[in-house]
Amino acid sequence: ILGQEGGLATDQGAFALEWEGITQFSDGNVPVGVARLEAAMKIRQANGTVDTEPGVHMFVHMALLAIHMKEFDEAMSSVQKALEITDKVESLRRSPIRAHCLTVGAFAQSKLGGYEAAWELCQRSKSIYRALGIDSSTRVARVVGVEAYVEMQRGNLDAALDKCKEARAVHERAAPLQTMCAADLWMIDASVKMAAGDAAGARASYRQAQRVHRRTGYKVGVLMDFSSELEELQRLQRAGSMRRST
Repeated sequence: ILGQEGGLATDQGAFALEWEGITQFSDGNVPVGVARLEAAMKIRQANGTVDTEPGVHMFVHMALLAIHMKEFDEAMSSVQKALEITDKVESLRRSPIRAHCLTVGAFAQSKLGGYEAAWELCQRSKSIYRALGIDSSTRVARVVGVEAYVEMQRGNLDAALDKCKEARAVHERAAPLQTMCAADLWMIDASVKMAAGDAAGARASYRQAQRVHRRTGYKVGVLMDFSSELEELQRLQRAGSMRRST
């Protein structure tokens, strides 16, 4: 309808393209998702609405797409652009979207091996949520989940397991574990247990992530890239199935 009425050149059209891009991305059509977000960005640039809250959301989404394309430097570039906008707009300096942006940046940094920088970004994100009085939400749970992932990468497996439990508890205070975030939290838990040598525990957590996918349609790792861990978890699951059948 927007296309027929010439509405795609408006901010509403940019919003529609952006969310179509996210939907395509969630369905695994990453190139189509990228194309839609790039088209939406061009509209916002033409309309002068990049330096607004919708522009921040768009840069965060572009960062997530870049992470899935393993373009982690590009992801950090998008995160930085989003943060620069929140610095300019007073109402965004201590906002949930800035906190979420910092979380996405933390995960990208962890993929680049910048574990200390990633940890610091998590703390900055959590400080905003605390200042806003938000202690139970799926996004707060995601920050704690990223902390668990960073602790795993740093070799602090006991601390990582504790963070996994904390992340799920935070999520459950806000909503049942049936969201995109919940699937990612189970994947982080599976990854940590796999790193700790707990193959059975890793398989069990991976099955939980798969259950969320089957019940909701949310794919595992929609917002976080677990491609390297996923391959090993699938191998562990096949090995476990073979043992049960013999």
